[in-house]
Amino acid sequence: MAAVVGSDRVELNLTPLLDLVLQIIMFFMITVNFVSDQVNANVTLPSSTSAQEIQAKTETDFIVINLLVDRVDRKDAQGRTIRDGYGRPIRDIAQPKTMRIIFAGREDIVFRQGEEGIALGKAAKAISDLARVLRRRQSIREKVAEDQIKELKVPIIIRADVEIQYGLVLPLIVQANREGFSKVELRAQTVQQAQR
Repeated sequence: MAAVVGSDRVELNLTPLLDLVLQIIMFFMITVNFVSDQVNANVTLPSSTSAQEIQAKTETDFIVINLLVDRVDRKDAQGRTIRDGYGRPIRDIAQPKTMRIIFAGREDIVFRQGEEGIALGKAAKAISDLARVLRRRQSIREKVAEDQIKELKVPIIIRADVEIQYGLVLPLIVQANREGFSKVELRAQTVQQAQR
């Protein structure tokens, strides 16, 4: 704010305010992109009557593991995509059945039915690598030796497709617990979300 002595005229300098607003907008644009990189929209979550809406979290760090089944759009006789009553394409499971385990920032683990053991081995190694990196960061932050850190405070969120067998999800939960992740969450959609 500037004012000339002896005058009734006051001029407002809005430059710092506009600068601050633009910085806040850029901050939110960047953080939204990081979150969207981890959540895969192609995962069709199972519905559950006990599922709850995701509440705002105070944690800034979390790891999302997406397990999905490759799907293709269903076509009519003319080759056009068939859509449901809401305009969404109706999708069928691709044949042969191909699945993916996706960690943000890592190469997808792609496998077919019958190759689950190899895929779970690769996923277990990825969880182990993540735990090692997080343990190193936490030891620097808390100024303790890495081998003294027994519990990792970063939650793991598993988003498994409705077509993924529980036998693929359980080993990931066990491996995460073995590596020291104390909080592992499974995501499902509410029945109301499934009907939309």
